[in-house]
Amino acid sequence: MTNKEKTDYTRIGLGLCDILVNNMTAEVIWRTIEGIQKKKGKFSIRDAVDIKVLVEKSLDALTSTNTQTLEFIKTRIKARELSQKIKDNYTKIK
Repeated sequence: MTNKEKTDYTRIGLGLCDILVNNMTAEVIWRTIEGIQKKKGKFSIRDAVDIKVLVEKSLDALTSTNTQTLEFIKTRIKARELSQKIKDNYTKIK
């Protein structure tokens, strides 16, 4: 199962139990549970901090990618609008 699937299933499962969380919280939860199961009594504050940092870095990378995509879309919309204005002005001149 991919990390995204684990996050989605955790979020959905918790939602079915009337516990609403966002994707970041769901990922922290499943990573923490896996860490506790793997390390048993040896799970530490350091492990928890590592999980939090890992999830925040993933979120930052995703946010950066989404921002770049949004900027690209905005540029395309502006280009279409400009193209339409030029076309309209050309039609008026004819």
